[in-house]
Amino acid sequence: MINKLYEIDISISQKLLLDEKQKILRIFASLFAHSGDSWFILPALFIIWLITDGTTHRYSALFAGAVVVQAILVILLKQVIKRRRPEGRWGSVYRNSDPHSFPSGHAVRVAMMAVIA
Repeated sequence: MINKLYEIDISISQKLLLDEKQKILRIFASLFAHSGDSWFILPALFIIWLITDGTTHRYSALFAGAVVVQAILVILLKQVIKRRRPEGRWGSVYRNSDPHSFPSGHAVRVAMMAVIA
């Protein structure tokens, strides 16, 4: 069963690969992929905090604090679990800055934000 799921994953992943010639689409795909990174989210929350007041102002600060706490916890867990990132052409930014893939910072961040919201 696991092997069949793995084959399906490979098949779908191959179909989603963008050709080198699709430069504009690749740029947008890269920006979208990185939009879940803390270094994208925190400046956005800071800007929201600066230009708002009331409930939105407080929630942006709450989300920012939660993102920082979540990032620290994920980094600590990654150091304990030490699951290597998969090799490949994509993801070299992550492999160089953070060689461990589990738990996923993106997944934990999205779940945390959904719970807070």
